[in-house]
Amino acid sequence: MSPDQCRQARDLLKWSRFDLAKAADVPLWFVALFEDGKEIRYFYMDYKGSMQKMLEARGFEFPFGLVDGEITPLELVYAPRNTAGST
Repeated sequence: MSPDQCRQARDLLKWSRFDLAKAADVPLWFVALFEDGKEIRYFYMDYKGSMQKMLEARGFEFPFGLVDGEITPLELVYAPRNTAGST
């Protein structure tokens, strides 16, 4: 999941950064750093994994592919799933 894909997913859900942090059980400061493309220390990557797993459970896919010989995030894929009772 790239920072842009994360922002796009959050926008489709009409969530604030706070909403995402709460739903994924990660600190708000991490969501801000990640979406702003700041360097993330390796020991915080579990937070990214938590956000991605939670968004995937709601129907998002975060594809990557080769573009001009470089691994690049592709267009976000979203197939909403019924998540009754969740944020």
